[in-house]
Amino acid sequence: MRVSEPEVANGNAFLCIIEEVRPRISVGGLETIYASTGRHWIGRRTRGRGVFWEAKRRTVDPGEVYRVDAPPPWVAGALAGQG
Repeated sequence: MRVSEPEVANGNAFLCIIEEVRPRISVGGLETIYASTGRHWIGRRTRGRGVFWEAKRRTVDPGEVYRVDAPPPWVAGALAGQG
């Protein structure tokens, strides 16, 4: 998180999101993937040109990480807009 602080503090970035992940093995090809633990931090610039970090949690659906037949709906929606 400290590496991204200067970019947010000086205005080059609006905010920074850091997500905690754990390495896992993909069932599709036995390569390493990174699965979210549900913990993440959002860094925003303060009026005093510092960075405030807000810790958040979200629930993680394990089926979303290990699915091989189709991408999760949120990924499919993002990819559809690029095509």
